[in-house]
Amino acid sequence: MRIYILASAFIFLAISCAQRTTTPSTQLISRDTQGLLTIQADGQGVSRMSAERDAKRRTLNKLLFDGLPHPEISTARLPMIDGSKLSSGQREKLDMMLSDEQIDRFFNSVTWVDPKPLWTAGMAKKLQRFSLNVNYDLFRRELENQGVIRKFGF
Repeated sequence: MRIYILASAFIFLAISCAQRTTTPSTQLISRDTQGLLTIQADGQGVSRMSAERDAKRRTLNKLLFDGLPHPEISTARLPMIDGSKLSSGQREKLDMMLSDEQIDRFFNSVTWVDPKPLWTAGMAKKLQRFSLNVNYDLFRRELENQGVIRKFGF
């Protein structure tokens, strides 16, 4: 009986001391009157810069293809693009807009929310949380100018 108690105590201790792993998330926090959205997003990366780049890319992809539901903000609730209906030319323009050189212009500020990173399931990359201030109107206008979306949706 004593062996079972010791074994279960050891297993419980091993599980409780293990590092927690989690998957990245993206949530809409607030909307400003000038078309700015504050979004809290997780990014994966070996360094802070690579995690920030991943969070930016993840945020814009979420806005484009999924939308960000929020009970009081309807601006970004619906997706901007139906990914299955994109032509190869539209996809090429979109990839160019989401490249590392172009992506920064859609963000006004990036704040590192939690300085203590979480480990992802692979343990090679850290998961870090950022608060991103996205210029939604500029992003939408640029998509319209490039011919990726129409003025009234996809």
